Amino acid sequence: EEINSSNSNLKKQTKNFKDLIIVAGHSVYIGLNFERNFTQLKDSWYLESTQLKQLPTFLAHIKAGVIQTILNPSSILIFSGGQTRLEAGPRSEALSYWMVAESNDWFGFKQIARYRAHLEEYARDSFENLLFSICRFKEITGYYPSNITIISFSFKKQRFVELHRAAIKFPISKFNYIGIDPQYLYENNQLLLDIQKKEYENAASLFKNDPYGCKSDILVNKKKTRDPFNRSIPYINSCNEISKLLEYCSNSIFGGCLPWIPNCVA
Repeated sequence: EEINSSNSNLKKQTKNFKDLIIVAGHSVYIGLNFERNFTQLKDSWYLESTQLKQLPTFLAHIKAGVIQTILNPSSILIFSGGQTRLEAGPRSEALSYWMVAESNDWFGFKQIARYRAHLEEYARDSFENLLFSICRFKEITGYYPSNITIISFSFKKQRFVELHRAAIKFPISKFNYIGIDPQYLYENNQLLLDIQKKEYENAASLFKNDPYGCKSDILVNKKKTRDPFNRSIPYINSCNEISKLLEYCSNSIFGGCLPWIPNCVA
């Protein structure tokens, strides 16, 4: 009864929010000290070799998420990313980002942003960052978002806008993307070209042929690797209106109706 009461109170508090802002997580904080200076140290994060120069950009994504939330009084901020690294322990990317925002006093907007920021702690790839965050919004508010803004790397824009958004048939007119890349990419044109090439070869081209990331051995194995604690995805029950989409696995785009498609007839 107390749980039901808490859920009801949260939905009352969020009844006027209609827009979703998503910050896609990329790393897990492994430090024990969450003071601001420590969150900016590479040793405080579990970073892949390709991420060693990207930490300032992760922090910029977090700050941008907070700022966008402040600029849009109708928005809820969701940090998305699961417990993806065995070596980091059962800490999620989402909680890591939330704690960094907390340690930075929400960049001067604590009284507003802190209470509109939530976690999505199960996503294992970029498609799940989008779809699972929509489900978290539904869990929090009781309804689905009208507009979505994603914050991630600029070089991932095609993947999110042209592939993931299209896979869930979310209206492009209600979908916004904010890309923030490491500064060093713009100081060396060849590096930028190289990372764009890798993005296409290792991700975009795979999702182009496998929109839901469920058939390609590479995409499926990535998700398995990023789920070292064998967690069960909880959203089927809480997002029953899109349960068929959550379970859908095909090379073809989902053909059913979805809450954000107006006047849809299956």
